[in-house]
Amino acid sequence: MQAEPDYHDLAEQIAQAIELHYRHWIASHPQEQLYAYVLYTDPLMGSVEMTVLSEQGLEKIAHAYQESGDPASLEQLKQQLRWSVADSPYCGEQQDEFDAINNRLWKMQDYVNEIDDDDQAFDDYIDKMSHILASALNQTRKHVLNNSEELLLYVDFGDMGEEEREWFLEHCNGKEQIHWFKETGGLEQ
Repeated sequence: MQAEPDYHDLAEQIAQAIELHYRHWIASHPQEQLYAYVLYTDPLMGSVEMTVLSEQGLEKIAHAYQESGDPASLEQLKQQLRWSVADSPYCGEQQDEFDAINNRLWKMQDYVNEIDDDDQAFDDYIDKMSHILASALNQTRKHVLNNSEELLLYVDFGDMGEEEREWFLEHCNGKEQIHWFKETGGLEQ
């Protein structure tokens, strides 16, 4: 059996990569009005990338849906697509900053693959990694965003359940941000 992964300074390394990504992304898209900055991963947290959600990107993708024949109005599409991380035109854009971290996370998967998903060690791994990702986003809020709560920060993965999504929201955002997320269709109310 593989030894338990080394989690030492992983949150700090991820936070540094997020900061580099954020600064590069903002410099490349100075006119975009961001509303969420999402750490996108898979259920086993074997890799990470950033997805940026912006009003302009939302408008762009809603128009693309209309042009492809979707009969919904532009406003309906924007409401439906607002929290669709995979539909963002900026999903996975400018990801070079995460190469070293993803190599490290990928190597950790050898350990995860040897554990049964009903084993306590599996739950412990998921719990540790969830806290590491939340910590990295909180470090970003503190050191990059100067504790501003204008930007919603959270973790997402494709088949994430509402309970998991809410856990990350609560650990990375204030009550007003969570309320806005729910109000705009991000969580079932």
